[in-house]
Amino acid sequence: MNKRARRALAAAIVLGSAIVAADPGFPLFHPVPAVVVIHSFSPIGAMGLVTLQNDEADTLIVGSITPAASCDAEVTATTPTNPPFDVVGGGSVPVTIHCNGAPMTGMKRCMFSVNDKLGSPYFDIEGVCEYGQMPTLGPSLSSINFGNVVVGDTATQAMAVHNNSPTTITQLLFQTTDLDGNFKIGSPCNPDARECDATISGVSQGSDATFVAKCTPQTTGMHTAQLYVASNTNQYASPSISMTCTGVSSGNPVLSVTGNPVDAGDIEVINGAGSGSVHLRNAGAGTLQITGVQITGSTASDWSYSTTGQCTGSAIPPACDLAANQTVDVNVVFDPSAIGTRDASLLVQYYDTTARSTSIPLRGVGRGATLELVGGGTLAIDFGLVPLNIASQVTFQLANQGNRDLTDVTLAVAAPAGPFALSPPTMATVPAGGMTTITASCTPTGTGTFMTSFSASAPDAFMSPPISISATCQGTTMAVYSNPTTLSLGEIRTMTSPTPTSIMILGTTAVSVTGYALETPTSLLTLTGPTGTASTPVALQLTVTPGSDGDLANAILVTSSSGNLRIPISGKVVTASFSVPPTTSLGTFCINAATTGSPFALTSTGTASIRLTAPRMDSPTSAFDLGFTAPSSYPATVSAGGQAMVSVTPKRQSIAGEQHDEVVWSTDVAGMTQARSMVSATFLSAGGAIAPSALSFGKVPIHLDRMNGQSVTLQNCDTVPFVLDDLNLEAPFTLDSTDFPHNLAPGEAVTFSVGFHPTKLGFYTKTLSITSMQLAAPLQIALSGEGVSGSGDGDGGVGNGLDPKSFYGCSGCSTREPSGGIVIGLALGCVLLRRRRR
Repeated sequence: MNKRARRALAAAIVLGSAIVAADPGFPLFHPVPAVVVIHSFSPIGAMGLVTLQNDEADTLIVGSITPAASCDAEVTATTPTNPPFDVVGGGSVPVTIHCNGAPMTGMKRCMFSVNDKLGSPYFDIEGVCEYGQMPTLGPSLSSINFGNVVVGDTATQAMAVHNNSPTTITQLLFQTTDLDGNFKIGSPCNPDARECDATISGVSQGSDATFVAKCTPQTTGMHTAQLYVASNTNQYASPSISMTCTGVSSGNPVLSVTGNPVDAGDIEVINGAGSGSVHLRNAGAGTLQITGVQITGSTASDWSYSTTGQCTGSAIPPACDLAANQTVDVNVVFDPSAIGTRDASLLVQYYDTTARSTSIPLRGVGRGATLELVGGGTLAIDFGLVPLNIASQVTFQLANQGNRDLTDVTLAVAAPAGPFALSPPTMATVPAGGMTTITASCTPTGTGTFMTSFSASAPDAFMSPPISISATCQGTTMAVYSNPTTLSLGEIRTMTSPTPTSIMILGTTAVSVTGYALETPTSLLTLTGPTGTASTPVALQLTVTPGSDGDLANAILVTSSSGNLRIPISGKVVTASFSVPPTTSLGTFCINAATTGSPFALTSTGTASIRLTAPRMDSPTSAFDLGFTAPSSYPATVSAGGQAMVSVTPKRQSIAGEQHDEVVWSTDVAGMTQARSMVSATFLSAGGAIAPSALSFGKVPIHLDRMNGQSVTLQNCDTVPFVLDDLNLEAPFTLDSTDFPHNLAPGEAVTFSVGFHPTKLGFYTKTLSITSMQLAAPLQIALSGEGVSGSGDGDGGVGNGLDPKSFYGCSGCSTREPSGGIVIGLALGCVLLRRRRR
């Protein structure tokens, strides 16, 4: 039997209700159900069952059952016998889905691929854990019959759930049991999805939270599924909502897309790759022409695709023609080049009765860790004069600016270790986004000068070279000594109060101190103590007056009756400052339509590292969703010259007008502990909409044809079709997609790609203008980019005129920098696990 691409149309059986499925490759090998939703009342967990039913005559071998990279850890699967195992003809094998304890509210999901012995998938099964203790989320309807719907069209039903909890609902979670996308949730999911976690404006006790259910038939015939709804208030809808519709044949070509969006999960930057598939099919009649498939966005180079099925190769164009029911799979590979969110878009352009396009989100996170000295640290430690058998200690901090813990930090003292030691001595862990303090010490047992080096390295910190710190220590039998023997002041910020440090001059016997002074006079340091001759102990005070940036490398020279003492000083005066965009328009959008996001960056413009707590939207009922890009967790540190990136996406709106709010950044910078970035979005009930309002490509090397196309989305908010004029773009900005749409039906949205390909040095600004007789005014986008020599900034994007540094503060350790402008079109909170096909 031919083990070619097969489509698992097994619809869900949830809590005992079943729908028989068909599979073109193995029509009688199918899961029962394809999606199982398991309700869990307690943190102990719960279990559900999927049966792998083989109604064929031949024995089939299941070689593996593999979870998708984007799976939630709480959802796992087991079988009576570990794969590989046989499923005999006419027999079955159970797969147990486990909900392994977890939060008491919400949903956790995992898509599993059931594969043959070569690793090629038979079909997918999905396990969903629905948590909640109160079945009080009352739906307005217990069942929905959408009736007959033409394949390619959409039928909608406004719905509501009633909040019977005293807690305000701020999140709704949706799950359908149809893997093929015959049913979806519109608002508040963004974009439409068969499953999503959506933030909403607060709905108090006794009020209704609204949503839109849709039938989007992908094939003709009857379709049935269950809809599960839960909230962040420990509530869930019980029983689930039954949905039915009948797909009716269309006389025209219709593009059917399943596997949208692609979630490649969290993938290791080194030796890691994620994947997903988008299944394109002509669900109508006639010939559907796929004219182009392109990956867009500033991180497009982290993604690649190939095609199988009706058209096999590495790219489209050349165009791919699909007759009725013919398919082509776009197989996407995610190979991240940097830590952080690396989202992009798969732009599919096609021709049914006119030129159209659809944009499919590609979601992926580069996973890794870094190792660095906090604030740049010091590469040399001078312990000074240390009395025999007395320990002199200096601390330094290691930071990890990655998104997972660094557990393999190896610490070492170069042989022979002599009087030197580290604490901890050999191994350390640095948490994600955090710091670990290391103590270096010298305890001489003999006189003389000792030298060594301390090292810290971590093979797991892929971007970070080993750290090496040289150290010197002089053992002495002099009767006079200091405590501490050396002053390591670290980073001291300007615009802060003078910082005093105490030093005690001690003696093993009575010693007269006759003088003290700084080795090099400087306005940054002031040394005070008793006047004239004084006997030990003598208290000195070193005060830093941080008026301006400067290196504090110096020494205190002490003269005494027992000899001269030199106390080394190290440290820096630094300035903490940053910038954020003051006001930004995200673009215009149609009411009730999906929206796209835009990136925002806080840029460290001073010489100091900055500590951040999690940014947030100012309003608790904000009309915008905020997503963390790099770093992906807080609190976090931004190195001097680095950036912290977030993305802001407007929530779908049902009423026309402008929405605005502020992104609030919280920092440890004195006098600037809070900064605000105003964002706005305009929603229209008529006319045309365009987003984003601006595209900035950052620094792009001349004469190098980089894949840097960024997406522009047009929407027709009107009741009449638009005929768009030809798009005229001035060089070096170009139309990078295969075609520009000229017809836009009412309610239709299309996406195209604009690139920046300079051949001369310089900064370019242009305006993209879209005109039509049906538009009262042109739709415009501001374009900017800079042509540079060399390698540019790697990603292009935010375009702040600086030479962007990695958020992770890694110096010269990556060929591409992660924060050079990540353009994000996140529909935050909505996660649709991909449907894998061979």
